[in-house]
Amino acid sequence: MKISGKRRKAISPIIATVLIIAATLIAFAAVLGYIFGIFGSAANKANITVSTATSISHSSIASFSVSLINSGTANGATSSGSLNYGGTSCAISATSTTLSAGATTPVTFTSSGCAAANAGEAYTLSVVLSDGTTSTYTGAFT
Repeated sequence: MKISGKRRKAISPIIATVLIIAATLIAFAAVLGYIFGIFGSAANKANITVSTATSISHSSIASFSVSLINSGTANGATSSGSLNYGGTSCAISATSTTLSAGATTPVTFTSSGCAAANAGEAYTLSVVLSDGTTSTYTGAFT
């Protein structure tokens, strides 16, 4: 006597292997994304530049104001930098200033012991940001 019944078929071993490998790769990508922050936090950064309308008078190197533009998506801050002209490098400082995302902020820098400058003389202004990056602007004294 023969008992006949329906046999259940399982999925093919090859299909099962492909599914397990796919699930492993997806989990690996998710873990890497979390660790390295590629799912959005990389775009959340300050992008600070010096306004092209900035002019520094040759007679007021001891204290001058510049406009800093933050076109990024996160706040930034600055409190130091340098002013280079005519072979002179002058350290500058400011009270720590928060630069709001998407805004233009005036920042007053002060320096001490800087040599005199001449009107029309070229300068390079380097502003150091709180994250260690530097924003540079080149102009001429007015």
